[in-house]
Amino acid sequence: MKKIKILCLTGTRADYPRVKSVLTKIKKDKKFDFKIIVTGSHLLKKYGYSINEIYQDGFKVHKKIKIFNNDFNSLYGMTTASARCTFGLAGALKKYKPNLVLLTVDRVETLGAAVAASLMNYPIAHIQGGEVTGTIDENIRHAVTKLSHFHFVANLDAKKRIIKLGERRDRVFDVGCPYIS
Repeated sequence: MKKIKILCLTGTRADYPRVKSVLTKIKKDKKFDFKIIVTGSHLLKKYGYSINEIYQDGFKVHKKIKIFNNDFNSLYGMTTASARCTFGLAGALKKYKPNLVLLTVDRVETLGAAVAASLMNYPIAHIQGGEVTGTIDENIRHAVTKLSHFHFVANLDAKKRIIKLGERRDRVFDVGCPYIS
């Protein structure tokens, strides 16, 4: 039996807990072959070099994509970080050729990854789309939702919102927040 190849991107200590329980289940299931790509603030000493949490949880990191320069707190810095993530993930997609790309939430890394996967015709599963915050994160989250093919939402309101955005009802799953599972 051919394994299903999943490529997961994580960029912050905020998004990693939302995908950790999912990755733990995928790791235990022999029908999956998954690779973790680490980027964003996980790779910044200033923010605790949280990539170490991923290693401590027993996961292997298959690729690191450095996206932030010294100006990462500026609007320009966030924009160029997203572009670097798109470029870096495109290389990983070309190399690994996954059956599915797994993304979480609403960061610039998520947007950059969604752009790369979408343009290269890889299906995207998005965790925790459909939520409302009233910030730029909401715009990014909804953009990633529109680029995604499968939606794993935290609540019924998010599910309804994604369906209103025009996504297929049969591809939106109210699974709760994986952070608390």
